Amino acid sequence: MINKTVMTKAIPLGSNKARYIQEMFAQIAPIYDRVNSWISWRRDGVWRRRAVEEVGILKGKLVLDVGAGTGGLAAMAAGEAIRVVAVDLCRDMLLKGQAKFQNSKHNPTWVLGDGTALPFNEGSFHCVMSSFVLRNVFPLQTFLGEVRRVLKPGGVVVFLELATPPHKGLASLHGLYLKWGVPLFSRWLGGSADAYHYLVSSIQAFPAAEHVKALMEQQGFRHVNYRHLDGGIVFLQKGYK
Repeated sequence: MINKTVMTKAIPLGSNKARYIQEMFAQIAPIYDRVNSWISWRRDGVWRRRAVEEVGILKGKLVLDVGAGTGGLAAMAAGEAIRVVAVDLCRDMLLKGQAKFQNSKHNPTWVLGDGTALPFNEGSFHCVMSSFVLRNVFPLQTFLGEVRRVLKPGGVVVFLELATPPHKGLASLHGLYLKWGVPLFSRWLGGSADAYHYLVSSIQAFPAAEHVKALMEQQGFRHVNYRHLDGGIVFLQKGYK
């Protein structure tokens, strides 16, 4: 069991970002899954499945999902791994996920925690995963360092993240969808305008996959590579300890 705002359009930097993210996700937790499904045209589940497949064989492995939210990625991995731990900064998101999977055989272990100070011993997991989290952590280098710390030697990390397509034409169309389509869907489904303003802004401000690759290599990850999905609106990043 988990031990039990007013938003502004300015996205905070530094130490205030974690609190902003925590409050924002608490606000949207009741409709998070539904809105994500609609604004991604029901592709979010497909992307998560691709991330799990990217890991390879999970049988007998200990897996950590960082920034697990309501547990969509963790539950997929739990169908194969010996144990999956889902950690997130937002209690409301974890409670939503816990309720969603409480009667499922794929129910992960839920832990309230910060991705930049993970509450686990060094070398605890064979695999660390995350979906749509990198944009939300600060500093990113600290997060990457913590991920590497809790991995076992030879362990694998897979990150799934939203991005701006590298092709200029597609990037323009994608920008229009972010500007007009995402707010329309979120309002229709009862979402927070400020939360989805943050989503759009964070995608546009986040560095390209090549830059994330360089940051991972600086933290000591080996054999780092990435690939774009669906024309580059999402990328998968993979590396080893």
